[in-house]
Amino acid sequence: MTPSWTLRFSAALRQLTRDRHDAVTGIESPERPTAAFDVSSTVQALSRIAPTGATAGGTVSRQAAETPETRRQAQVERKLALARSYVDLDVRHGARELLFEVVRDGEREQRLAAAALLKRLLDG
Repeated sequence: MTPSWTLRFSAALRQLTRDRHDAVTGIESPERPTAAFDVSSTVQALSRIAPTGATAGGTVSRQAAETPETRRQAQVERKLALARSYVDLDVRHGARELLFEVVRDGEREQRLAAAALLKRLLDG
């Protein structure tokens, strides 16, 4: 059974995708206003719900667990995860933008994963 948060995330992602399509094409849907899509707000929202780390006794506080480098890498990892979701939903433009950012900012493994997804987008 799919967890309820996954269903809510999928529904929110579909809504963001529709809103982005409206903003990019300039065609307003009569049932909803056109909204600009901002990837950074999505990444920030995901960062608030993502765990920062754990110890044997429980979770580590956000300030204690994060350094500027770990924050940057966590942000890149979230962008890669969001791009994977976009690829699965066939939202090519949004996925491509995020994957280019991952290639630019990520570690070697993240860049390789992003390159593989970009190849999948080009081949599909």
